[in-house]
Amino acid sequence: MFEFRSKGDPKVKGDEELSRLMMSVSVAQGALGYLGMPNFAIDYTVDGDGDMNLSKGASALVSYMRMLDERTKLALTASGFWSKMTIDETQLVERPEIEFALGQEVEVAGAKVQAGIERVMRPDLMVGAEASYTWTTATGFVTSAYDEYDLDVLTVNYPEIKAYLSWQIK
Repeated sequence: MFEFRSKGDPKVKGDEELSRLMMSVSVAQGALGYLGMPNFAIDYTVDGDGDMNLSKGASALVSYMRMLDERTKLALTASGFWSKMTIDETQLVERPEIEFALGQEVEVAGAKVQAGIERVMRPDLMVGAEASYTWTTATGFVTSAYDEYDLDVLTVNYPEIKAYLSWQIK
């Protein structure tokens, strides 16, 4: 995180505007929740032989915050993530006349941009609003003893608008 101040009106003593720039990159194997990814990220998969495969993932975030005046804060954020979950091809049916093995790989990638503004109304009361847009796409394939099949591509994109009131009870 970098914090810096820029001069406002040079005729006014102490007229400075605070800004912060934050950047973060995370990589994980298993425990994908630490990447700040959406709910339901799978930490591991287990194949038919009982072998555990840890999921893999990465996330990145860039955020800029600027004090517009002594009581109003503006924040702009962009983030992205990627995850990969696999099950190695495993023999599921073991009969002499039938050979059936199954494996799969699923990748999920997404991004989010967000803008927010917050105003301190008094020391114990703040109001704010946020607007964001999220993109997420999941792709994958299934392998069997006979062929490989692409899974349907699933894409989910949606906007969000939020308003909030924060009141500190003393």
